[in-house]
Amino acid sequence: MTVPARPDGITAEVFRELTGNAGVTGVKVIDADHGTAVRARLEVTGPPGTPAQVFAKLTPTRPVERLFNVAMRLGRNEVEVYRRVGAELGEVAPAVYGAASARGRSVVLMEDLALRGGRFGDVAGSCTPREARAVARALARLHAAFWESPRFTTDLAVFAPPAARSVTWGPQTWRLLAAIPRRYDDLLPQDLRAEARTLRRRRRAVAEVMRGLPWTLVHGDTHRGNICFVGDRPILFDWQVAAQGAGVKDLAYFAVTSLDTDLRRHIERDLLAEYLEALQAHGGPRLAPEPTWDDYRMLAVTAFIAAGVTAAFGARLQGEAVTRTGLERAVRAVQDLGSFTELWRRTGPR
Repeated sequence: MTVPARPDGITAEVFRELTGNAGVTGVKVIDADHGTAVRARLEVTGPPGTPAQVFAKLTPTRPVERLFNVAMRLGRNEVEVYRRVGAELGEVAPAVYGAASARGRSVVLMEDLALRGGRFGDVAGSCTPREARAVARALARLHAAFWESPRFTTDLAVFAPPAARSVTWGPQTWRLLAAIPRRYDDLLPQDLRAEARTLRRRRRAVAEVMRGLPWTLVHGDTHRGNICFVGDRPILFDWQVAAQGAGVKDLAYFAVTSLDTDLRRHIERDLLAEYLEALQAHGGPRLAPEPTWDDYRMLAVTAFIAAGVTAAFGARLQGEAVTRTGLERAVRAVQDLGSFTELWRRTGPR
């Protein structure tokens, strides 16, 4: 299957091949943006029922972003999500018309959520309490559908270690925690720099603890910038690091990265209670609140790792406002929650 490198490579012929819509007669690029991925809006002409406008996502073209994307198989992983479980994600994901990957390239053609009045944001902003509760419920529904599924040994094995690069290679990126620039010293205390060095050194033991938790299919990168709201409904996109993992990790990561610190402190216990109630209501297990709270506290470390790696990459991944906000929230969260104390208790002597 043809996988174009740039938006202008998505011709009518390529669009027909990718989507199976044989009636498409024309495709025109409306606008495009090159960053951590190449994103474009396409105007599409065809018979009734053909979407008039489509959002396209392709492999980044800039060298650093492309190397990271290909090494971690980010584009390929997202394609596999839509190909293997897209129909099962329901309202938690956008509608996808076609997706393919080959030879280090990937392309996803999906609905343009802006046409439905979608509200987008980034980590520099914050979800409201109402939005946060909606996300907690949506994550619970997603996790219940795949909770300890035997499919992780069959058709979903691509999302389980060692096939999932986001899980097996993810710890390798923790090496970058030693490279957080000194300009963030006003946000990152020296004791947490020391914890970051320990994370780097003990990354495999830490990953083993995390993989020992009850597993499901997790989105893996549930920050505000990857969530669109259509009315009260949250829609998650950028499924590039979806993998087998601990469900409550998605919730902890979301709360730490997507809520103002004071708001997180005020509602995170309630968010967890709402998550646990919805998880059971949708066919998942009944989890005990206090042990799950301890899991939540520990898994806030994953938001700290993500914020640290983002800071190490600098402007090549995110703007300065997003990077600083994410790092500040993560630092405060792991301090508030005693996250490292709980993590080292589980990994054993350092």
